[in-house]
Amino acid sequence: MWSGIRYQAQPIWIFVVFNSLIHSIMYMYYAMTSIGLHPPGKRYLTSMQISQFLVGMSTAVSYLIVPNCLKTPGQQFAVAVNVGYLLPLTYLFVDFARKTYGNRKAKKTD
Repeated sequence: MWSGIRYQAQPIWIFVVFNSLIHSIMYMYYAMTSIGLHPPGKRYLTSMQISQFLVGMSTAVSYLIVPNCLKTPGQQFAVAVNVGYLLPLTYLFVDFARKTYGNRKAKKTD
C-alpha cells in the first residue's frame, strides 16, 4: 500500500476505498460478537473479503495491461507489488474458507 500511495497509482486508491468498506463491515461484525451478539453472516464476510481481493487484482492487472493507464515506472511498480501481495493473500483466504465452511456433510447417526 505504501508504494501505491507514494507513487500515486490510481488502482491502489480504488482498492483502499473498497478495503475500507469491507473492513467497516468486518469491524461491526466483530464488535457485535465482542458484546455477546452472534449475527449471521461470517461466511459472507469471508466471501466479501475474497471478492475484494479478486476485484482489486483484476483492476490492478487491467491497469498494467492497458497501455497508458499508468504514467510512471513507479506507478507500474506499485501496482505490480500490490498484485504480488494480493495473490498469496487471496490463496490464504480461499484456503481458510474451504477448510472452515466447505465440505459440510451431515453426520450420520446410528
